[in-house]
Amino acid sequence: MAVWWALSFVCFAVAIMLIAREAAPGQAIAIASVVLVTQAAYANLRLGQVAWPLLLLVTGAWVADRATKPVWCGVLLGAAASWKPFLLVFVPYLM
Repeated sequence: MAVWWALSFVCFAVAIMLIAREAAPGQAIAIASVVLVTQAAYANLRLGQVAWPLLLLVTGAWVADRATKPVWCGVLLGAAASWKPFLLVFVPYLM
């Protein structure tokens, strides 16, 4: 469980850094604080959920889409959708 938590925190930190770099430079700590005070963050930690690795995949797809790299966006979003099928709602957007 400790290894999973460590991996999740690394994914969380990388995703927050990507979000801050793209949308709010210099605000990584504020973004992380807002996310960490939510009930969803607590449940993610308490129950060992897959939200933060999934957050990294979806954030990577978002960054790739902003950089007009459709292949990387599709690969990352496809990996995320294979993990959680509800993300297939983004397929029409990518088409």
